[in-house]
Amino acid sequence: MKEPESAAASRRIQRSITEARIQLAQLIRMISLTGEVVHIVDGDRPVAAIVADDTARSRAEVTAATDRATATAAGWQRRIEEVRATVRRQQADRTRVLEHLLSEAWRLLDDRCPPGADRAVDGARAAYREAATQSPT
Repeated sequence: MKEPESAAASRRIQRSITEARIQLAQLIRMISLTGEVVHIVDGDRPVAAIVADDTARSRAEVTAATDRATATAAGWQRRIEEVRATVRRQQADRTRVLEHLLSEAWRLLDDRCPPGADRAVDGARAAYREAATQSPT
């Protein structure tokens, strides 16, 4: 019966290069049953590992899926930034057009109703000037 993965991961099986060479057949049979990893060391330095084929495949599949997800996320992030830039440009264009139309409307109103001719229009002019000088939040 296969041990839980956390128990197998907590035990570190190490063999020297010489031991691994002598015991290779037994090590391969053991890891195919237990799913454990055998680390091959040269002195105290790890140099290789023997893993079960299904473990190596599942790790490769996880890595490939992670790489795909990362690439997909990066693509979406680029697209989001492109859309944000487009929306900012469109808003700036609309703001310029609206400011132009509003100044044209005030120019026409000034032609038809000069300052001092109508108290209501003068009040609107003052409110507009005050609003125009305030910074947008």
